[in-house]
Amino acid sequence: MMDVTTLKAFLSSLAPISRIHYQIWDNDKGMVFSTAGVTPKELQMKACRNLSNLIIDQNMFQYSVHGARNFLCGIPLLNAQGVFGAMVSFGPNPYTSYLNETKDAVAAYHADEMESFLSNLTTLVEESLDAKEEVVEMAQELDQSLEDLYLYGKIATQIKTLRFSGSM
Repeated sequence: MMDVTTLKAFLSSLAPISRIHYQIWDNDKGMVFSTAGVTPKELQMKACRNLSNLIIDQNMFQYSVHGARNFLCGIPLLNAQGVFGAMVSFGPNPYTSYLNETKDAVAAYHADEMESFLSNLTTLVEESLDAKEEVVEMAQELDQSLEDLYLYGKIATQIKTLRFSGSM
């Protein structure tokens, strides 16, 4: 299970501004987080689950139109071990008002823009998670160093109290 505590507030505040909702799914194909107030319909929830599975399995950005008025897309979340989850986003189609002949071009443009946006967003997520892991490792190393210093101090104190004879 991944820790997304720091991302919840950011994604929740981003959702009303962008009119796009965000979900984070882990490798076990379970939803870890969904933006506040979002209660997707069962069909939409199933589509998000299926898309997250596809993203995790194929390790690449996916984009699809969901219904006549919404898009659904997502990108894998990576760490040193590989894919550890997926970030899925969905919202209203920006091209529902276009004529049929321009819808495909606008959809392709929107897919490219969403891929770029989600790539930048996941880079922030991945860097944040990597930084947390590094802080934990450094804290463990510091703890071990302090234990070693304490032990060296006790040994030094014991050595100082030893009395040596002149022949030693």
